[in-house]
Amino acid sequence: MINLDHYSFDKEFLPIPNNALRNEDKINDLVKIFYDVTLEKLYNDFGKSVDVTIVLYLGLCNGAGWAVSLSNKQYILLEVKNT
Repeated sequence: MINLDHYSFDKEFLPIPNNALRNEDKINDLVKIFYDVTLEKLYNDFGKSVDVTIVLYLGLCNGAGWAVSLSNKQYILLEVKNT
């Protein structure tokens, strides 16, 4: 069992989305760069597309990434580290 006595939502978790909202331009830039480098470059250079949905999400700064199958569709979940 995890002891959460030393953690506070306001101190440890709330600053993460607040910081991201203050840096919305940087997140939008990241999404564009990600799209350009992965999807566009993959298609333009190799004539290939991906058969998965890639989701960038704002996490809690642990750098997690996941590959999952939901309703017979494949997803890659990549955390945007907000530092």
